Amino acid sequence: MGGYDETAENFAKNAKEFCTEGMINMIGGCCGTTPNYIEALWNAVKTVPRREVPARSNKMHLSGME
Repeated sequence: MGGYDETAENFAKNAKEFCTEGMINMIGGCCGTTPNYIEALWNAVKTVPRREVPARSNKMHLSGME
């Protein structure tokens, strides 16, 4: 379908790193994600503690490449 060449295991490993670094609020699959990818993802992240949401800031935040 989409021509993705990343294995379920490698996808899960990379996703877990984002989770352990506190960069993920919500994680899952997309249309076309096969059950083996979801299972690998679940097995990789199920022991990672939930991300603590930081206190809201009143400062303006911008991001960009320049």
